Amino acid sequence: MAARVNTRFVLILSFSIFSIVGLVGGLWVLKIRGDATRNIRAGDQLMAQGDYSLAVQMYGRAVNKEPGSLDHLRKMEKAILRVRPSTQGDVEELYARRVGVLRHRVRYRGQDAEVHLSLLRELHRAARFVNRAVLWQELANVAEEMWEQVPASDPKRIHARLYRGMANSHMMTPRSETDTGIRELSSDLESFVDSVPRDDLGWAALAWSQLSIALHLELDGQTSQALTWFSRLEETLDRAEAPDAAPDGPEIARITAGYFATRYLADPESVDPDEMRAAIDRMVQLVPRSTEPQLLPQVVEILRQVNDAQGASRAIQLLEQFLEENPESHYHRMLLAELYFRNDDLEAAHGASEEIVAARPVPVSLLSRIQHRLRIRAASLIVDIQYQRWERAEDAEKKAQRRAIEDARTAWRH
Repeated sequence: MAARVNTRFVLILSFSIFSIVGLVGGLWVLKIRGDATRNIRAGDQLMAQGDYSLAVQMYGRAVNKEPGSLDHLRKMEKAILRVRPSTQGDVEELYARRVGVLRHRVRYRGQDAEVHLSLLRELHRAARFVNRAVLWQELANVAEEMWEQVPASDPKRIHARLYRGMANSHMMTPRSETDTGIRELSSDLESFVDSVPRDDLGWAALAWSQLSIALHLELDGQTSQALTWFSRLEETLDRAEAPDAAPDGPEIARITAGYFATRYLADPESVDPDEMRAAIDRMVQLVPRSTEPQLLPQVVEILRQVNDAQGASRAIQLLEQFLEENPESHYHRMLLAELYFRNDDLEAAHGASEEIVAARPVPVSLLSRIQHRLRIRAASLIVDIQYQRWERAEDAEKKAQRRAIEDARTAWRH
């Protein structure tokens, strides 16, 4: 006699099997979805294909799943820095993500001094470039975080005082020599150069702060106090040039030449011309060694201020040499175009301006944020160039040159 089938038992068993299979399958799907390795592999493949924007998204997902992985963050940062955003909105978003990566590292590696310094260097470049109080305040806040989080035994911790001192020196407007802010500022920067005597930026920051304080006090009519700070500045410049300090530092060389230029503009008789020329020669010689993008424009401005026979040509030569090695630095190309224009070289000014207008988007960086504004500035300069050509044109050519002006204006408006 055939055994009777227990229908109820079969149904229960079937349901159990399907439930187990469903549970295992669901867990497998969750594992796949939650596994950062899958996103990293996809990102690596996209990087190899040159699709950096999508790679940023894949690496971002991996960071969300494993936020403590510095390797994921490195990959994401590398991808961000290779993207060439086509719109200003994309530029701002990606630059913010780049800074966000640096902040993320600090959040998960707060005791690592180098992680803090990577963020501080980027914030310092931005503050120095834009020179807004809100950015200097942000720099001071992040420096304070480094001072609080990095162990006192770490020799790099002292760099927090450098960045805090630089930030405060740009935000402070001293009313008297006894201001608390002056004492704190001097303490930060003096402590740094005592601890790291060969740091060029440290000496430049200390000297710049002393010059700034002296000028503020002088403008406020506190002449004797201002003279005291000018004397301290000169002592600092002498100390910085010592063999065991920063004798070949481009930053301190720029401060020294700038000090001479400031004094020369105020009272030409107060400056030894030979001493000033020597300082400017040293600055021009040392600045090409710097990788700081904002240093060269400051040097160009000093050369323009002094306005000697060689100033403009030396500034042009420095910018041309820089652009040979950094052809996509359109901020420096804009400065060069304007120098050409002031030097009455309309052809060269037009050529440099056209390069800026026609340039493809540059990779994400601080300078990429101003590329759109540089295009507008260059287009405006082309209008001025065409107008100059119209003024100099023969009567028979003026009609054609007038059309060139209108074409330039149309391009500028768009």
